[in-house]
Amino acid sequence: MNPRNDGPGASALVAEDDAASQVLAMAVLEREGLHVTVVGDGAEAVAAWRAGHYDILFLDNHMPRMNGRDAATEIRAAERSEGRARTPIIGITASGLPEERNECLDAGMDALLLKPFRLDDLSRLLHEWLPEPQ
Repeated sequence: MNPRNDGPGASALVAEDDAASQVLAMAVLEREGLHVTVVGDGAEAVAAWRAGHYDILFLDNHMPRMNGRDAATEIRAAERSEGRARTPIIGITASGLPEERNECLDAGMDALLLKPFRLDDLSRLLHEWLPEPQ
C-alpha cells in the first residue's frame, strides 16, 4: 500500500468505541497519509465534526450513546441546514446483513467497510471518496 500524499489538509475522523479498533484505524489511516482524530462514539463524532474540518468520516455502526447511523443522520441534516459541503461518510460494521447496509445508506452513509477490514478495501475507499492530490 502506498501512502497518500494529500498534504496538510487531508484529515479523517474515526468514531469507534473499541480501543483496539481505534489503534488499528489510526495506524492504517496515518500510513495512508491522513491526519486522524479518533473519538469514542457518535455524539463525540458529531461534536468533533461541528468543531473542525474533516475530509472523510469513518463511523462505527454500533457504539454506545449514539450509533454511527444516528450520527450520520445528524451530520447530513446539519450539512443541509447550514449549507455545508457534503463530507464522505464511511460506515464501519461487523455485520454483512443487507438490512444493515440499507439502513446505513438510508442514514446518509456513502459506503460501508466490513470488519475485519482488509487494507486494500480501506485504500480503495480512500481513493474513491477523497480527492486526488493536486
